[in-house]
Amino acid sequence: MKAKYIGEPGTNESKTLPDEFEAYGIVFEKGKFVEIEDPAVAKKLAGNSHFEVEGEAQRGPGRPRKED
Repeated sequence: MKAKYIGEPGTNESKTLPDEFEAYGIVFEKGKFVEIEDPAVAKKLAGNSHFEVEGEAQRGPGRPRKED
């Protein structure tokens, strides 16, 4: 799977993205996809709205629903 950091959804990414961003020990360069080999990290990124993903990745389980 490949992932690219896109920042906060709904913002103008060309103005708000840093040249590099590090998450889970991986450095994401502005506008470039990075190959993700760790399945646990792939699941986390697939479920994160701040990343665009390509290829196979299962969405993470997410957070449990809050019970009243």
